[in-house]
Amino acid sequence: MASPYSWLKIAAASCATVSFRFFPGRCILCQARSHRAVDLCSACEADLPRVHTPCQQCGLDLRARAPGLNRYCAPCLVNPPPFDRSFSAFNYAPPIRQLITEFKQHRQLVIGEVLSQVLAGGYQQQLLERVQQPHSRPDLLLPMPLHPSRLKSRGFNQADLIAQVVSRETGIPTDSRRCRRVKQTDDQKGLTAADRRANISRAFAVDTPLHGEYIVIVDDVMTTTATVSELTRCLHRAGAGTIEILTLARTPAPK
Repeated sequence: MASPYSWLKIAAASCATVSFRFFPGRCILCQARSHRAVDLCSACEADLPRVHTPCQQCGLDLRARAPGLNRYCAPCLVNPPPFDRSFSAFNYAPPIRQLITEFKQHRQLVIGEVLSQVLAGGYQQQLLERVQQPHSRPDLLLPMPLHPSRLKSRGFNQADLIAQVVSRETGIPTDSRRCRRVKQTDDQKGLTAADRRANISRAFAVDTPLHGEYIVIVDDVMTTTATVSELTRCLHRAGAGTIEILTLARTPAPK
């Protein structure tokens, strides 16, 4: 039986981008009326690959971990990343992988809007659950910056668009000018974890001093954490306090 998330449906969703703007309420996957404020029907959303039991720091899906056991993955227990926590809406698996590619590489902004709305809803719920904790409300959303040459070739920064949707839904301000990407790096795809760290080293600069702010770094996908860790270290050197990572998707751990 053919997958309900075939390339045919993704292509149809991409081609229908303009119509969504004038006729909202159509699911980006099955084209049925969504009957809700987001262009994604409840049935298709229920089938998307969610992160069910995330590591509380790096966000890896610990689905096999029994309730009550330590909610941190082994790498975070042994050598934790420099950021404090993370939240991802989905596992980076079909059809999310294809949808994010359509959004980022083919400028299908409606797809990005829909996925960002789902992310914002999940993140808002998490903020409400920890409202009694001290300093539970972030001060700032910071989109992962692109190098000017990459921004020019792509035409937009997908992290900036994600942050704008999350800001709209949560009321947390976003600032895309606080940090710059000053090193033009190679594509991280296909690199080993060590090569990713070397490739991204000293790639960012913060132009204004920080004073203990709780900052949320926003991006589309988190893979080995090399990029977000480097930006976290840059923000800490500038004076930031708590750092959280917010992404549409988290790459699952290798089997």
